[in-house]
Amino acid sequence: MAQVTKEVKNFQGLGSKMATLYADDPAFLDAVSDITIEVGYREYQLHKIILSASSTVFREMCSHGKPMIKEKVPLQETEERAAVFEDFIKYLYTGNITLNLETVKGIIGLAYKYQVEDLRVIAKQFQKRHAPGKLQFLHSSCFCLLYTSPSPRDK
Repeated sequence: MAQVTKEVKNFQGLGSKMATLYADDPAFLDAVSDITIEVGYREYQLHKIILSASSTVFREMCSHGKPMIKEKVPLQETEERAAVFEDFIKYLYTGNITLNLETVKGIIGLAYKYQVEDLRVIAKQFQKRHAPGKLQFLHSSCFCLLYTSPSPRDK
């Protein structure tokens, strides 16, 4: 008799569970966090696995730390991007974000900087649809280095 198998892929269910945990139990998420991201005067207790799954930039950043030590990483952001950083993080955890004309430019900046391509596409489409005359976004302003290595001249 043939063995009966079925592979189940419940990505939607997993996303729903993450969104519920993010919304309903932030204290638990803080307790099990393994990285603190500092943006301006705010600190975010986050998880390397979530950041790394969503962003190649965060993956690279998290792969250089000490695995068993909770790290504190300061990030340099413009005021505009710092103001929407919490929304950006919520998207990484839940896949949900509320865009508006006041915040979309900052979200696009973060999506470019941290290479979150799906969010960049969504936000650019929103911006194009709702503010077609206001596409004054300078792509070059997004390319900032998280870390700088000393040049051979500095050694």
